[in-house]
Amino acid sequence: MPGPLTIRSAQPEDARQWLTLWRAYCAALGGAVSDTATNGLWERILGSDHPIGCLVARNFRMELVGLANYVLHPHTWSLQPVCYLEDLYVAPRGAWSRRWALSHRGPRRARARAKLAAYLLSHAR
Repeated sequence: MPGPLTIRSAQPEDARQWLTLWRAYCAALGGAVSDTATNGLWERILGSDHPIGCLVARNFRMELVGLANYVLHPHTWSLQPVCYLEDLYVAPRGAWSRRWALSHRGPRRARARAKLAAYLLSHAR
């Protein structure tokens, strides 16, 4: 049985593994995101002055097996910001870790960190 997952904010040393997951996610959706946009996204994820963040799931082998990119933004019904879970991906090789995505542990963690409401829109495939 695989060990537990660790859910944490993305760190600079995650760049290579995050990029692998990001490219797989984009390919799974049939999308093409330029290197310029991808590099800019990573910089915004790491920057403290941007509302974009990322939580990653790491397995017992210290491999990233999932990502959740989110955007914090104002909400019209509250003075508290809201969290839009924009991208949620779990690697096929880490299929057992899908419990992270399916249980919404990732979204709950993002919501708890910001103490606000979270939402996501999904692509049917």
